[in-house]
Amino acid sequence: MKRDNMATFDEKQILEELNNISELHRIAFAASCCERMLPNYKKFVEVENWGDYDCFRNFLNQIWEHINGNYLTKEHIIIFMDKCFEIGPDEEDFESVYTSYAIDLGSAIYHTLKYCLTSDTKNLLAVANAAINTVDLFVQEKYNMDPNDPNLEFEICNNELMQTEIVKQIDDLKLLANNANLDAMFVKLFRSKVEGESNIDL
Repeated sequence: MKRDNMATFDEKQILEELNNISELHRIAFAASCCERMLPNYKKFVEVENWGDYDCFRNFLNQIWEHINGNYLTKEHIIIFMDKCFEIGPDEEDFESVYTSYAIDLGSAIYHTLKYCLTSDTKNLLAVANAAINTVDLFVQEKYNMDPNDPNLEFEICNNELMQTEIVKQIDDLKLLANNANLDAMFVKLFRSKVEGESNIDL
């Protein structure tokens, strides 16, 4: 059944909204996406007994500190980016579906860090897409969807978890646009709404 006013993921809209806010606001958007994926990586570590959740947790903490004005140096950003490859899994080495979710998280944090280094908004689109891709795969797996179903994309988009992720991204961007001053209190509240909350309910 089609939802009334079903939200859709629109890269052009995301990019337009990103262009209307400051660099630190943009990083806060990406950090929020990463927070929603971090529990998925934790589940991967628990299932596969491989990886380093605490390391990714630390990187994300450092990104939030960067937003608060404790800026990461170029050297630290490069070190963190390199480490993302070390603790991100190779899909060929693991069999569980959690592997893909862990890869998405690693990609999201890597591209958030790369944005801090380059200010290229394409990296932020990569973060938003990583969050969407995680939900997309989870929904297909959970409901055993037929990849050849001509209505597959609609069914995925219409799923409650996907709608929640899409709307969250849009709402975050609007909230950030309406709060020009990223003071510590705002950042703390913004972060608290997503910290520990998986975008696929793990």
